[in-house]
Amino acid sequence: KLSLPINSLIAKILISNTNRALIAVIMCSFFPFLGFWQMNIMNVLHYYLPLSFRQTELLTSSYIYADAIFLIPVGLLLDKYSVKYIFLIGLVIFNIGLFLFLISTSFTFMLAARIVCGVGHAFALICCFKLIKIIASDVTYTSLSSLVLAIAFSGGFMAQVPTVLLLKYFSLHNALLLILIFGILIFIAFLFLPNYESGITKNKIKVKILYSIFTWQNLLCSIFILTLDIPIMIFGALNGILFLYNKHITITEASAVIAALYLGTILGTVVLCYLGHRVKKKYKLIIFCNIVVILLIIYCITWCEALL
Repeated sequence: KLSLPINSLIAKILISNTNRALIAVIMCSFFPFLGFWQMNIMNVLHYYLPLSFRQTELLTSSYIYADAIFLIPVGLLLDKYSVKYIFLIGLVIFNIGLFLFLISTSFTFMLAARIVCGVGHAFALICCFKLIKIIASDVTYTSLSSLVLAIAFSGGFMAQVPTVLLLKYFSLHNALLLILIFGILIFIAFLFLPNYESGITKNKIKVKILYSIFTWQNLLCSIFILTLDIPIMIFGALNGILFLYNKHITITEASAVIAALYLGTILGTVVLCYLGHRVKKKYKLIIFCNIVVILLIIYCITWCEALL
């Protein structure tokens, strides 16, 4: 007799619009999670593939270049079409790139596969933020955005020590196959989520494009994000492990150092989300973060020179 009310209560919780929206955001955030995992994985795969340091860095940088180039076209598509369809298209492109990399037999084939993955990853974070913009209120927007970023940067963490441990118990081919299966599961799961429409007309789209390009605030925010992402790209994605491994420490120890970078990013996202709701003048947080990053970069450069 008690099972019926309990079951109906669980059904109401799962079917409620708020929880469905939260599930949609979480499911959507696993795409950038997978994308950041692939962006940073080449540092570890370098020691399991017949690649030079320059080839490894080229495979990583080509991924980042393809991602950056296609961000604006993907944003334009999201203003015209639904998030679900654009998300699925990006995930299909990304999974095709993973499959091509899995079956690649030459460096040229690997490079082409990484470019395809980068193009697919350009859809990831933009789709997440667009979905949050549609379903979230002004109060919950920051919290959901920080949740997406925390899950996304967890992918960068997964590309370090967890990937090293994964390759110890599985072959390279099987490990990459597991990652591809994970991408396919995300695609299947997102098929069952509702289709969220933005409701923006074409005339408003043109106004939004002009407004976003010719606004000093957006330009300065872009420069700010660029300067803060440089340390993560250099120390994390490009050659952090390659540099540390040459200093006569094990690959597990080198990946643990880079994993700490992403772990700090995840924790910082949560902390700044908490502070962002309580600090009225948010530019003070931005200035403080910039000063901390500059001091840490100076310290890292000094530390690297001591190692050399």
